[in-house]
Amino acid sequence: MTASANATDASTMNSPDVRAGFQPPRVTIIIPSYNRAEYLKQTIASCMAQEYPHCKILVTDDGSTDGSVELVRSLAGQGVGLVTGVHAGAPTNRNRGLAVVDTPFVMWIGDDDVLMPDVVRRRIEVLAEHPDADVIHGDTLICDVNLKPQNVITAEDWSNRPEALVSTLFNRNVLSDGGTLIRMALYARAGWYDAAFPKGQDYHLWSRAALRAKFVYSPGVGYLWRWHGANMGLGGGTNPYADCHRRIVLEMWTRYDKRLLFPHVQWDAIAPEMHDAAAAVSLAQRLVREDAWEDAHRFAQLAVTLGAGAEAAAFAKTLKGKIPA
Repeated sequence: MTASANATDASTMNSPDVRAGFQPPRVTIIIPSYNRAEYLKQTIASCMAQEYPHCKILVTDDGSTDGSVELVRSLAGQGVGLVTGVHAGAPTNRNRGLAVVDTPFVMWIGDDDVLMPDVVRRRIEVLAEHPDADVIHGDTLICDVNLKPQNVITAEDWSNRPEALVSTLFNRNVLSDGGTLIRMALYARAGWYDAAFPKGQDYHLWSRAALRAKFVYSPGVGYLWRWHGANMGLGGGTNPYADCHRRIVLEMWTRYDKRLLFPHVQWDAIAPEMHDAAAAVSLAQRLVREDAWEDAHRFAQLAVTLGAGAEAAAFAKTLKGKIPA
């Protein structure tokens, strides 16, 4: 429990959304951080201001050199924990935090972002109504560098549509990482963060967990996502997430049934012997969106080999011309 938590057990338990007899679990709010001292104090303050009284705060520092570690250490007396290590990248830094968690749930927040003061409480209220939930996520407010609101990302409820979640994640990440309540047991089933995915590691987790977890939507904005020039992935030029997304797509291709990945294909109207060709063409089309020209060409060519017609052959030829020399 943080020193500044100002809610009481009674205020949480008396909520009309909470089932009688529900025992509110402890939650560790983890802040993975690297050289963000400029914003980190405000981030930590938003965690300390949570209305839910059963929160711990843990900063996992990835070898910062800007005074971040000293800042966090100065807050130790206020209940802010710290784990440090050499600079090893986001997945390894996140796993440092998971390795010391002793609560049944965690919530992540970026070291330049802000939690709404009621977000943990609202997620727990949803958990009380859905005690088998593994992931409880909500809406995100995109803000500028000064936290001026710009746009809201409204999420969907996937609790009764796991197969739809698979096909949607195959096309794009639709689940927020920040402000999402995650059951620690999910990591035992789906694995921790993979160091091979330095960017998009949360997307990679969701792609692995889509059919291994129950995802429940908690309405309303709970997370302020600050966009600024130093954000990972922002800026011009090549999309720094593209290669990780390409590999996530290829992993999902091997993990899931093709009917789940491509629900738009009219499978019953296609001869069974042509299913693999149709799937290969669809995968090539998906890979184009990540500028993965070599992989896209490889699967388009595979579709031709499997009996796809002239349209697929023309598509493969076009893709071949896109491959960098």
